[in-house]
Amino acid sequence: MTSGVNGGSVWDILADENFASLVRRDYRHYLSWDELTSSPLPQGMSAKETWDLLFALRRISAVWFPLENPEGVRYGYFLAQDVVNHLRTIEQYCRSHSSLHQAIQEREGRRFLTRSRIQEAIAAIELDGVAIEHRDAGRLLHAGRTPRCADEQLVLNSHELLVELEGLASGPFSPELFTHLYERLTAEVDTGQLVRGTVPHRFFPYPAVSESIGGDPSESLQAICDYANGKTGDPEEPPVIAALAVGEALAFWRPLPDFNNAIAWIAFRLYALKHDYPVLGYLPLLNAGLRWERGELPPGTVRFDFVEDHPFERFPKEADWTPRILTNLELAVAALQTLLGYVEVSDSRDSEIAAFDPSLNHRQLSVVARALRRADAEFRVSYHRVTHNVAYATARADLLDLVEKGYLVKELRGQEFVFTPDPRLGHRMEGVAADKVAHD
Repeated sequence: MTSGVNGGSVWDILADENFASLVRRDYRHYLSWDELTSSPLPQGMSAKETWDLLFALRRISAVWFPLENPEGVRYGYFLAQDVVNHLRTIEQYCRSHSSLHQAIQEREGRRFLTRSRIQEAIAAIELDGVAIEHRDAGRLLHAGRTPRCADEQLVLNSHELLVELEGLASGPFSPELFTHLYERLTAEVDTGQLVRGTVPHRFFPYPAVSESIGGDPSESLQAICDYANGKTGDPEEPPVIAALAVGEALAFWRPLPDFNNAIAWIAFRLYALKHDYPVLGYLPLLNAGLRWERGELPPGTVRFDFVEDHPFERFPKEADWTPRILTNLELAVAALQTLLGYVEVSDSRDSEIAAFDPSLNHRQLSVVARALRRADAEFRVSYHRVTHNVAYATARADLLDLVEKGYLVKELRGQEFVFTPDPRLGHRMEGVAADKVAHD
């Protein structure tokens, strides 16, 4: 009879109901170390022995990354059912043919895309330890003004890179491409003026330093490119996970002179675009990850409060990356649900306002809706232009037309016109709604 753990029969272990229960649970929902240690264990086996045996089963069907760390440890993941379910959700909503992608390209979805890019541009720079004043950086990007310091120039470059990614999606990954991304990110940035520190993000737990972790950086970069281009690795690997892996590899190996974490997230988005997952590249995943770290997400959004490695005694040169993948996928699905809700509410709201005034375009509908929600809202031509990606003259015409129609009032502050909701707007819309109910 074949010997198992502690000399027991392999068949005895497989027949143990506690072990069978753990395997079933692990197949449906990846079983963490904490969940395992709080569950009944197989007879005669410790938690560590059971943990190793579960991994022995996982590794049979695991997908392994071709890049090892300097200690020769390789990383793989197990396609548990919850991982597969999240991948299916992302497949449904994130491809270019999806209705959600069409909604982002049209009407109010453009506003979400602009806001997401601004959030992610700022967060990406923070990952490399650069101190950023969020309020000032946000105003810089919304207003389209000239940067006044090195960190503002860096944020502006980061945002412009995100906007320009679609133009880079046709070619392969190459060291020259990453050099271009680095040079574009750091253009006109005096790095000596930057205030740097360590940012111990659990969502992206790599140091904010420029030094490579060892070996030849050019070889590491080429290996990452080979993987990103499909020359190495599992040819049937889900593209969503491969996109995450490309970013992780850049952040871990740090082959570029600096800002490897920021460029890692840019590379993630570029990979998503290249493989026809444009919505995945638009989602504010960094912002979602930071909210997870701060405990701001609703309970149940993400299974784990933190991701912690628990090594395997029998497999010291192998590491299970499944918890980290699962957490990233859960954050992506949460961001998708937020976007879906946003689009649904926006469409409903726009339809109501458009029924009242069919002459308003989709950009003006967005302004009127915000004016109705917030009596203290302020609108500027520069902000409207950036948000909706239109010419200055178009943005100015939108707002002046709303003044003429009685939705906004304008006042001159310094050398700039500021538009605010007409004080009578709420009563006007309520009166229209009341008349509609009376006639119905």
